Amino acid sequence: FTSPYAFTVAEAEQMAAAGADVVVAHMGLTTKGAIGAHTARSLDDCVREVQAIADAAKAVRSDVIVLCHGGPIAMPDDAEYVLQRTKGVHGFY
Repeated sequence: FTSPYAFTVAEAEQMAAAGADVVVAHMGLTTKGAIGAHTARSLDDCVREVQAIADAAKAVRSDVIVLCHGGPIAMPDDAEYVLQRTKGVHGFY
């Protein structure tokens, strides 16, 4: 079982082509918590980028599972925000 991170559309395509079971759309360093990063994308930026990564991975292999992770997606409410605004993204890693 493989679940590689993809930081870009090209990486999502490559991981799906390599046979990854799951592609994790990674949005960078987590911004919340005691040691969170101080700069990151907005949740709305993440919605667009996660969707682009999901679309790219699924264009290569329609059965790949796509999860979101990182950046401002750190808490259940954050994940819910992204998941409600994307299609074909199965959950949070």
